[in-house]
Amino acid sequence: YAGQLFWANAHYVHVGVLESEVTAEQRQRDEILFTALGMPDVLGDQQHWSPMVVERMAERVKQAEHWVKTRDHAVKTCEELEARLEQSQTELKQSQAKLEQSQAELEQTQGTVGQMHTRLTQADATIHALNQQLHDVYQSTSWRMTAPWRWLGNLIKSR
Repeated sequence: YAGQLFWANAHYVHVGVLESEVTAEQRQRDEILFTALGMPDVLGDQQHWSPMVVERMAERVKQAEHWVKTRDHAVKTCEELEARLEQSQTELKQSQAKLEQSQAELEQTQGTVGQMHTRLTQADATIHALNQQLHDVYQSTSWRMTAPWRWLGNLIKSR
């Protein structure tokens, strides 16, 4: 912030005031920043700065501000993406829980279907056995020999 204030008011700020306020650590950070931006020693003699240097510094300030805006936008985008990722992960966990519940219900239903199939198979076997017994009774000699008596008994009952 101190560097931005200095850049914006470079021709108004007196070097002595600035040096008294800037700590050694701030000076070191500023030197690294200014060196990276290709700028002259901002704490040096301002009287030797040409208008071209001041203009170049102003351009660099604008460029740095643009980089800050770009970085801020990237940070905001990253935060939004992280929020969306977190929301998607929450939705995924919910979907996985629903899937597990559905799978448990499916297994229970398959168990019930298996039991019903077993009961149906047993019922079919019982029906087949009873039909076979009935067929055997109808085909037996005793059934055939008693047919007239049954016919006569039915005739008497009907009158």
